[in-house]
Amino acid sequence: MGLPGRGHSMTETNKTGWWKTVLGEFPTGVTLISSVDVRGEPVAMVVGTFTAVSQDPPLVGFFPGRESGTFPRIADAGRFTASVLGDGHEELCRAVAKKDADRFAKGAWVTGEAGIPRPAGALAWFDADITQVTSLGDHSLAVGKVTAFGVGNGDSGLPLLFLRGGYGRFAAPGTDLDPARLARRLAIIENGQGTLDALARRIGRRVRVSGVAGDSVVALGGASPRPAKPLRAAVFPFAAPFGSVFVAWDDERRRTWTENSRHLVGAVDRAAIGSVLERTRARGYGISTGFGIARRFEGLAGGSTAARGSFVNLWRELAAAASPAAGDPAEITSIQVPVFGPAGSVELALVLDDIRRGESPAVAVQLAGELLRAAGELSRP
Repeated sequence: MGLPGRGHSMTETNKTGWWKTVLGEFPTGVTLISSVDVRGEPVAMVVGTFTAVSQDPPLVGFFPGRESGTFPRIADAGRFTASVLGDGHEELCRAVAKKDADRFAKGAWVTGEAGIPRPAGALAWFDADITQVTSLGDHSLAVGKVTAFGVGNGDSGLPLLFLRGGYGRFAAPGTDLDPARLARRLAIIENGQGTLDALARRIGRRVRVSGVAGDSVVALGGASPRPAKPLRAAVFPFAAPFGSVFVAWDDERRRTWTENSRHLVGAVDRAAIGSVLERTRARGYGISTGFGIARRFEGLAGGSTAARGSFVNLWRELAAAASPAAGDPAEITSIQVPVFGPAGSVELALVLDDIRRGESPAVAVQLAGELLRAAGELSRP
């Protein structure tokens, strides 16, 4: 039922235009369906109706128009690849939708294991064998059994959307990169460098200072007991469950942190995240556990070319380790202590990841106490 003055009966002569107008308010993802026809030529079409049908067995589907000239070639081939497009694919998407003669020369393409071309950098892709085509009104439902699937490297940005007759870019919730706030954080580090140096000498270990910048956590400074040894860079996603110290005392930022995790790995265990935050608040600082995970994390976070998609599997492991069912942590590999600003929000975190395997929990508690003391000095106006 429409709003007063805007509703229309389905029997009115303008029902087709109004139908499209109303559906135009529903944002859809954009997916490219590609195949190789019986003559061995590449074929592709763009749809906004791609959907998951079943997990067990894995089935996907889409709804091509009954008048489509492209779908019969895909149906005859009996298989397809569905590629979820990012906003970096807009030009390619338009070329395929308009059936430009050079559409397969637009952008970069890769050939999958099934021998079907797909756009390079697709956010996600599914190879499928067609199992069923059913006529439904002026469309058909094509269902395929998935034979392989995967995610891209994140090079094509965020998902491409179709809304109100045009393409747009999905905007994930994020913490805006505020230049004034960044300058304030850098000033805290600069003014507190003496405190950081003294901390590093006192505990005999390197310490990093990290902050949230956009949808990432970035190392902004630090100190080492051996000045000649440079501090390693670190950049990683601002996404649950890692980095709880930045959100444990901030409801608004917590929502962003949680939602970023859902965008990264596709699901969120809210009970596990709640448990992580509760333990962080109770201790007054965050911890990370597991030396195997820590080594892989260090390799990715310290890599200048690591794509966001590279963190997906690691984040799933982190989420599993954070589950209340996983039990108490046995191996502490990192301690993160909050540095509060004048308004009571967490501006920075002191990060100690120079913890040796086999050190007792008592040593970790002692080190955390030293970091808390230094963080208190940095927090002073």
